[in-house]
Amino acid sequence: MLRLCWPGRPTRRLYGRIRRAEAVTTARVIHGWIPLDLEFTALDPSFNADTALGIILSLDSSATREGFTAPVKAPITTGVASPATRPGWVTNEGNTGAWPSLRITGPVTHPRVLHVDSGQVLDLDVSLAPGETVDIETRPGTRWVLRNGSGNAASALSSASRLDLFQIPPGRSEIRWTASDYTNTSRLAVTWRSAWTAL
Repeated sequence: MLRLCWPGRPTRRLYGRIRRAEAVTTARVIHGWIPLDLEFTALDPSFNADTALGIILSLDSSATREGFTAPVKAPITTGVASPATRPGWVTNEGNTGAWPSLRITGPVTHPRVLHVDSGQVLDLDVSLAPGETVDIETRPGTRWVLRNGSGNAASALSSASRLDLFQIPPGRSEIRWTASDYTNTSRLAVTWRSAWTAL
């Protein structure tokens, strides 16, 4: 990772690898500092925010919604007056797509994560016991699906699940997820960094 900043501007990150590092000359050593010539190759051309954003979603949102209360009287309401109050809204403050990282914590069976605006889906044929996790990384150069931090779980993804297309577009959009969990303790954590095309 390379962190960059223009004076008076926010710090941005580029993800990639150092391909070459060599001292320019040792004749210009000043107080022990040696000038270096570095070659950095970015795996993704977008400049990412230095601070990560995130949300944690449960499957059951009944704790935040009132539902129906007897006796039912008109007008009937579910307690959610505006779609803006639903959980799952994510905001990419940049001007290009942001690559999210996702963590699903069990107990859960057959989790399915949907980016509502794009229709992109991550569908896993997996069952997690309480406390077990699946981590999904979508950023170029580090795309993987790991079970409990080490075991490769990429084979659990359906053929419709495309890590290379699962992005958070600029602006506000919604992420939803479904699965089977009879304990209401499973969670989906989504983290991302807003992304820009220029520094």
